[in-house]
Amino acid sequence: MTSASRARFFYPLLRFFRLEAAFFRNCLVRDLQYRGNFLLVFLMDIIWYAVHLAFFQVIYFNTDTIAGYTKADVFFFMATTFVIDAVDMTFFASGLWMLNEFIRKGDFDMILSKPVSPLMYASMRYVSFGSLLDLCFAIGLLVVAFLNLGASPTALDIAAYLFLMGCGLVVMYSMQLFFASIGFIFVNASTGLQMGFHHLYQLAMKPEAIYKGVVRFLLLYFLPMIVISALPSLMILRGFQWEIFLACAAVASATLFGAINFFYFALRRYESASS
Repeated sequence: MTSASRARFFYPLLRFFRLEAAFFRNCLVRDLQYRGNFLLVFLMDIIWYAVHLAFFQVIYFNTDTIAGYTKADVFFFMATTFVIDAVDMTFFASGLWMLNEFIRKGDFDMILSKPVSPLMYASMRYVSFGSLLDLCFAIGLLVVAFLNLGASPTALDIAAYLFLMGCGLVVMYSMQLFFASIGFIFVNASTGLQMGFHHLYQLAMKPEAIYKGVVRFLLLYFLPMIVISALPSLMILRGFQWEIFLACAAVASATLFGAINFFYFALRRYESASS
C-alpha cells in the first residue's frame, strides 16, 4: 500500500475518532453541569435492571427451568442484554431519540449544514455518561452471571459470543434508526412510531427458546429481536453453533444495510425549516 493509499484509508477513520472525541468531551461537560440528572439516569436504569431480574426470580420460585433455561442461564442472558443495551444507550440511543425532535422543529437543517455525514452526526452526537455508569455495572453483572454458570466455554465459543454481541448491537441500532427515520415521512406521528421499537424490544427480553415455529422465524429474520442478545448468549450457554452464528451475522449485515438506506431514502423527504 502506497503512502497516498494509506492516507486515503486512515484519514476518514482518524477524522471520525477526532469528531467522536469532541462529542465525548462536550457531553461530559454538559452532564457534569447537571449532576442530578447524571445520577438519575444511572439510578433509573438500575431499577430497570432490578425489575426485569425480579420478574424471572418470581417465576423461578415456582419452577426450575423455563424452556430448558435454568435460573443461572437466564441471569447470564439478561446480563448480556443489559451490557448491549448500556452500550447502545451510551453512544447511540440519545441521538436517535432526539432525531424526531430535530425533524419536527426543523433543527435538522443544522445537522445538514455540517461537513460530516448526517447519519453519523445524528447517531453519535450525544453520549450519555449516566448510561456509561450503567455499562460498568452491567459488565459486573455479566461477570457474576458467567461465574455462576460454572461453564467452561472454548476460545471459539467466547469469540463467537463477543462477535454476536456486536451483531446484536448492530441490530438494535439499526432497528432504532429505522423507526427514528420514519419521522422524516410522518412528522407528527414520529414519536409514537419510535415507541414501536421499545414495545418490540420487550420480545428481546425473553429467552429465545420460548419462541417456536413461525414466531421464531419472524423474530430471527424479519423483526430480529432475538438476535440482539438471546442468540449470542447461546454461544456460551449451549456452545458454538454454525447455523446460529451465520444467521446472526447475515441478519445484522442486512438490517444495517437496510436501515442506512432507509434513512437516506426518508431524508430526501425532509421538509427543512427554510423550505
